[in-house]
Amino acid sequence: VNLLGEDKVVKVSWKDTLRRMKIDFRLFRHSRRILQTLDLSDTDARIVEKMLYMVGLSEDSTCLEFDLVRERKMMERASTFLGAEWQSSWIEWASKVDLAHAPLVANMQNPALLQQLLESKGPTVKVPSTFPELSGEQALVQQKAEGESLTCLLRCTDMAPAESTSPQALGVLAAVIVPLQGFMLLVLSEHHGCHTDPHPGNFRFDTATRTLWVLDWGCFIHLDRQDRRNMCR
Repeated sequence: VNLLGEDKVVKVSWKDTLRRMKIDFRLFRHSRRILQTLDLSDTDARIVEKMLYMVGLSEDSTCLEFDLVRERKMMERASTFLGAEWQSSWIEWASKVDLAHAPLVANMQNPALLQQLLESKGPTVKVPSTFPELSGEQALVQQKAEGESLTCLLRCTDMAPAESTSPQALGVLAAVIVPLQGFMLLVLSEHHGCHTDPHPGNFRFDTATRTLWVLDWGCFIHLDRQDRRNMCR
């Protein structure tokens, strides 16, 4: 949408959708308890019970994504560690990469692209800025992330590798997104935060400015001291 003379993205959260999802999760829990009470020996019944258990594990994180006030705060926090802190860690990582033994390089149409990314300071990694004065409990107004979705770039790879931007997509995936996720999952950031839903649709790459946008921070979590210790065991 166009707000204040600029194109912006508005993310909307519907309370009724959240209410219905919570009902669904309650039904899953109830169904699982019924199966546990019946204590069936049938293999299919046990598989269903395990499936219901696994679905239930996602309830908290799923419901968190409806809290747009929280997501706005998480985006602001993420933008701080995707600045100088991440950049310096990336440069240190890139200096240690052995391209000669990287399996992905052999499959790339243009391995020199990956080499160029590693020898430079890499693409700029950004989180869209937010507009608190235009946002609220059910609407999050944010900067428009330019470029193309990584989903589209990778799909183009499958369709026409010789003519598409596949080398660019693979280069960004191998040289930036993978180490970025490692940076967060290994809790190397001083902010101890992690993006937990890094599917290709949550990344956009602007070839013109060499900017990688990381989207959907509703799934951003903060790991406390005990969580970090557990992950290091």
